[in-house]
Amino acid sequence: MKSEDLIYISPYVRAARNEIVQLTYTQYIDFDYAFTYILNGTLEYKTNDADYKLTPGSGLLMPPFCPHFAFTARPVAMCVIHFDFFTDPDRMSLDGIGVSECTDRIPQEILHPAREQIILKPCFYTFDSVDRMYVRNKVEKIAALHRINSNFLKLKSEMIQLIDILRRSEPDGREMVRRNLSSWPTVMRTVDFIEKTIRIPSCQTRSSIPRSAPARAIFRRFSRIRRG
Repeated sequence: MKSEDLIYISPYVRAARNEIVQLTYTQYIDFDYAFTYILNGTLEYKTNDADYKLTPGSGLLMPPFCPHFAFTARPVAMCVIHFDFFTDPDRMSLDGIGVSECTDRIPQEILHPAREQIILKPCFYTFDSVDRMYVRNKVEKIAALHRINSNFLKLKSEMIQLIDILRRSEPDGREMVRRNLSSWPTVMRTVDFIEKTIRIPSCQTRSSIPRSAPARAIFRRFSRIRRG
């Protein structure tokens, strides 16, 4: 994903679900993007160009109109999110998620618009321990919000955050930036631990800036790294 392609995105989540399934050798062709994140078990994908083996903590972003087979030897727990990068009223009215569920009467410019062709090949992701917790939290929250038909803006916000971490997790030369950003939650947990452990009167008032000297030192150091 290129940053310039994502400036004006307004994602629309068509379907999102947590499920436990056991799939035979089944072919799928979707007209939207499908991100699959594995919670437990192993899922194998096969496309015309490559094979993918998804294990817990890994994910696969499948682009529209990419024929693929999915199969499992045993039941697998996963979260699947079908979405568009741009909200389009015409596409919002489409039924289902598969190409076979659409009629031939739907114009090509609606079924496969040019601006949705941001990713043309499947993207396989393996996340480190910190990013893994973050991605799992996001996909489960998106599935929950979609299930209860919650606030549309909240759902869109969560999807934008997920797309952002997928972009940063791609092997495109931003590995160091990705590590710095993904380590930030760990830094903040360390700072919180110091603040709670070292009993200094000035620490009793909580704020976004640590008040104890050790915590301030850690905060300043990683703030400089985070800014680049």
